[in-house]
Amino acid sequence: MSDDRPEAPPGRLQTSMTVTRRAPEEEVVTIPAPPTDLRRACECWTKIATWLSTYEEAERRATTTRSIRDETRFYMGEESCCAICWMVRECITQLSEDDKSAHWLVGLFAVDYPYVFLKDYWLSYSEYRFATLNGTLSPWEDVFPKTPEGVDIWEKIRRRISRCDSLHQCYDGMLRQTALPTRVVDISGGRANIHLREGRGLHGRYICLSHCWGSKLPLQTKSDNIQEHQRSMPWDAFPIVYKEVISISQHLGVDFVWIDSLCIIQDSEADWVNESQQMCEVYANAYLTVAATESPDCSVSMMDGYLSEARTEEKIVRFNMAQDGTTQEATLMLVKEVYRGPHWHSSEARERPPLVSRAWAFQEEILSPRLICLTRADLVWQCKRGTLCDCGASEIAPEQVVESFHHRMDVDSSGHADRKQIAALWREVASGYSRRKLTRDTDKLPALSGLAQMFARRRPEATYLAGIWNDVDPASLLLDLMWYRISINGIHWDQLLSRSQDWVAPTFSWASIREAISFPTISDPWDLRTYEDTGLHRAYVEISEAHCELSTSDSMGQVRSGFLKVKGRALRGFVTVTLDGDTRRLRLQLEGLEGEFCSDYYSNKLGIVVDDPKDILWEAPDGGEKKVEVVCVPWARVWSDFSWYGSEEYAMVLHAVGKGDNIESLEFNRVGMIFGRSKFGDTLEELDAIWPKYPRLFEDRGEEVHTITIV
Repeated sequence: MSDDRPEAPPGRLQTSMTVTRRAPEEEVVTIPAPPTDLRRACECWTKIATWLSTYEEAERRATTTRSIRDETRFYMGEESCCAICWMVRECITQLSEDDKSAHWLVGLFAVDYPYVFLKDYWLSYSEYRFATLNGTLSPWEDVFPKTPEGVDIWEKIRRRISRCDSLHQCYDGMLRQTALPTRVVDISGGRANIHLREGRGLHGRYICLSHCWGSKLPLQTKSDNIQEHQRSMPWDAFPIVYKEVISISQHLGVDFVWIDSLCIIQDSEADWVNESQQMCEVYANAYLTVAATESPDCSVSMMDGYLSEARTEEKIVRFNMAQDGTTQEATLMLVKEVYRGPHWHSSEARERPPLVSRAWAFQEEILSPRLICLTRADLVWQCKRGTLCDCGASEIAPEQVVESFHHRMDVDSSGHADRKQIAALWREVASGYSRRKLTRDTDKLPALSGLAQMFARRRPEATYLAGIWNDVDPASLLLDLMWYRISINGIHWDQLLSRSQDWVAPTFSWASIREAISFPTISDPWDLRTYEDTGLHRAYVEISEAHCELSTSDSMGQVRSGFLKVKGRALRGFVTVTLDGDTRRLRLQLEGLEGEFCSDYYSNKLGIVVDDPKDILWEAPDGGEKKVEVVCVPWARVWSDFSWYGSEEYAMVLHAVGKGDNIESLEFNRVGMIFGRSKFGDTLEELDAIWPKYPRLFEDRGEEVHTITIV
């Protein structure tokens, strides 16, 4: 790249060009003129011709947002099998030494438009696109696109939106007028006249920003400056991320922007509670959501990394074409994609970008019908029908979250999903959300309120209880309560605090702890299996009463108290705490049971997982052992066809809040779950036949039924 190369205009991606020049004495390679009709070439190029001819039809019939890619192995031997192969072989010989190989892949790839590519078979990221150099003779002018002067990011985003509008219609505003949120930032008057505007009663398109606040607090609307913001907000007052989302909106012809720090009165608890209830509508009705994925705060640009990096290198290949006794010089351009390292959504990425770990961004991502993420490596487009990035990758985590989520929320043509499937989907949502981080523990439920409201519309008969659903199907509530903390092998003293320091939820709710959780009925937070693959085999308890008292007007938000009344058998036991170096290990012994439930359960069929180790270890000595009395309530047996163990039995571990011998007069905190695993059969019928032949952990233990209160 030359030093005097002009700077790319705003919104255009950097490219670099290397022109191969022949010395005067250099021998010019002459090849036969290849046919312009690829169907007249060898089988390799006939396939590409077929792909090109069907591309437009495939686009019209597409139901998801995915790249179209197909390829065939192409061996470049000493003798090429047709004139086109001969020409491609000449291109390969003029490439750098690092890119020489005898094995190549040739195929068709389409993101915004179809193009033919050439890729080293052994180097998965050494890929060239064929292009036509402007003003030169090329054998396939009608096939290869003209040389771009720079890729316009605004045009790229417009193409994604246009494709979604024509094929998917993920944005409901195409069919009806969209009501504006309570407040929006009005940018219709240009940079000189940006101001906060009341949106009540108004309709129009708006773009949302999903971002991290970080350590540098952004520009905020407060009670003492809201009138000033309604008059005017100077351009220089906006941090760089806010300026960028405004620029994107202006390029797309959208007059309004929604930014949380500006559109919610930050020092008004009443306004904050009211607006947090509206998150479902705010993001679900947005024309587009822009995610500042790699910006740790608003002072770090979300576009600079994407725009400033040179994304392609271009090589010019020249040769002579002989046809009908005449020779003409021909030129072909090979555009090489510059690989910028693992994408943030790939398994190779060492670190997730800041926004991906933010709890508030979880529902913003899922609720948004269309979202773009700008990263150093990619522009990622995401809508209800799929995910697409510059690299063409389709196996992306957001795709599993969003595409699977919306498909399963509307499973049939009437738009009503199966009740059991909706219940199972919520458990996957809770598990995925629990992996995100919050600055304030008390935001645990409000940050999920928007998604909870969406589920409430699909489950009108269910009652929401601080992250748990009390449904008409009793099995749903039992399964919701069977969450467990994802723990490591052993408990390290310096990693003990997992329950929120501020009271957030009753201990029976997963929202009461700050760590990642899962459920026996899912194998990972975004498993795509259906409910029929797993479920409750037999219940050992009955929920007689469940209640949470709200602390705000948000029915899906913060709670101040809650309790659960369970009818079931109570098995007494002791948890023994043992110091092993800097690791404290737990063993639970039930009365009348020979085996022990161990915290290092990976090597044991009997396991214990505590919600917060301090619940058990708050008085643990620095050495020796300590015994803590607990009550275990046999809960259920579950069966799963994706579990290695096939069938598992669970019991909830409780610790009395006060002292006394009468279980029914006490209140209990949940402190964990114990489980036993069996690998006896692969189907429910096989398990039913085998269970009576083997001792069961919980099903037959304890005869007296108690009513137990969990808070």
